[in-house]
This record gives sequence, C-alpha cells and structure tokens, in this order.
Amino acid sequence: MTTTTATYCPIPALGDDVHLYRVAPGIRADYALTDAWARLSAARDTLRVAAGGLPPTDDAALIWSAYYLVEQVVAVLEALDGSLSPAPRRQAEQEDAA
Repeated sequence: MTTTTATYCPIPALGDDVHLYRVAPGIRADYALTDAWARLSAARDTLRVAAGGLPPTDDAALIWSAYYLVEQVVAVLEALDGSLSPAPRRQAEQEDAA
C-alpha cells in the first residue's frame, strides 16, 4: 500500500486549484503513517503546553477540545502502526533493543 497524491493548504488568491503543499504519490504506507504519527504527536504536545497555561475560559476549552481530538488520532495511528510492515520508527526501536 502506498500514498496517492493529495493537496492541502489552498491559496485561492492564486487560482482555484493552487495549493502550497501536496503529499507525494508512491510513499509506502508505513513510512507515511510514521511521519503522520510524529507530526501529530508534536502538535498534541504543543497543544498540551499551550492549553495547560490558560485560565479556564471558552477559548481554553476550544484548545483542550483540539488537544483531545489530536490525541485520539495519535492513538489510531499508533494502533495502525503495528498492522503494517516495519516502519522506520519500529525498526529503530528494534535496533536499539539489539
């Protein structure tokens, strides 16, 4: 299983189908999932730090809501991580254990 092309971060001022980023096609799914897991884990940790210092307000509640949504997706990616062929993160862990 590999990735297909997907675009994101549209720039409407430059045209209807202009995007700043795209996912490259043909990347192995285990690599893509490992990268997604790492990026979402960093976002989760950033949200936790940001929300942790806020007083209890409606704005803080929105940040905590985003944190818990990201936390759920991180958990799904971690659960999927073991169902595919070895990704770089798992290979590194196995090499460190040896």
